[in-house]
Amino acid sequence: MLRLKACALREAGDAKQAEALFQEALTIARGQSARSFELRGALGYARLLRDQGRFDEAINILQPVYDWFTEGHKTSDLQEAAALLLELGSRDSRPAFDASRIASENSLT
Repeated sequence: MLRLKACALREAGDAKQAEALFQEALTIARGQSARSFELRGALGYARLLRDQGRFDEAINILQPVYDWFTEGHKTSDLQEAAALLLELGSRDSRPAFDASRIASENSLT
């Protein structure tokens, strides 16, 4: 519920409140080891950060959650995460970002 409210606030332009709710949603998901909810929360939060031009922070939020998954890379949530990471990687100033690994994971059948 927090994640959904955060998404609505993001769409309404209330970035500060949306960020606080995304952080809370991630904390709860991590505490419950609810990886799918954590991924969805990280996706929303990373989009918010991207929209604010905070690309490095967005990668730092989303990449570790994405990396936890070793299978299921054809699911829509992981494909969205991969696409966002590729987009962020093209804008990121860090040379260590490995966009080729994400691209290869999503080309697997």
